[in-house]
Amino acid sequence: MSKKVRNTAKTRPAEPPTADGVAHLLMRWTAMAMKRARTGGMPELLSLLNEHNLTMPMVVVMHVIAFEGKQTMTSLADKTQLSTSATSHLLQRLVDGGVVERTDSLADRRVKEIGLTALGSELVSAMVRQRFNDLRSSVEPLSAPALGLLAKALTRVIDELSADAEHEANAQCPRDGASTTVGAHGATNTTDQEKA
Repeated sequence: MSKKVRNTAKTRPAEPPTADGVAHLLMRWTAMAMKRARTGGMPELLSLLNEHNLTMPMVVVMHVIAFEGKQTMTSLADKTQLSTSATSHLLQRLVDGGVVERTDSLADRRVKEIGLTALGSELVSAMVRQRFNDLRSSVEPLSAPALGLLAKALTRVIDELSADAEHEANAQCPRDGASTTVGAHGATNTTDQEKA
């Protein structure tokens, strides 16, 4: 009769997660979300960008203005890491497209500030809504326990990042019964109660 051999190998303790490891997990999640989005709203988003001749640098500039408020050309060049001439050319295309407008600064009339027009705000809001819908689609298949764990983990992450950051972004994600609108001075989250 053969004796059962006891496994005497010591179980290695789980290694603590690293920033690299978590980043890889987030990349995998993003890839899955994008894969699901191909049958979702991605075509509509691309169609929107093509309809208004918007390039990725233009979209970046629009989001900077939407979430941080009116900007000068110098501040936009700094935040987008584009040259002054490239930023000037890009802004002119956005002005010609009716997406942004230049106005005199209240502090110094010699300075021009760039803000979103009503069309620009509408386009950024549409892009924010589409990203929200894509993210929602990526987590809809999860079980209730998994959703609960994810919500708890993300809440802690957001709390820690918010406490660590000196200037928290003004972007607000839409929640149940809420709609996101983006104006020249940032994104606002309006609940049904606030609308009443």
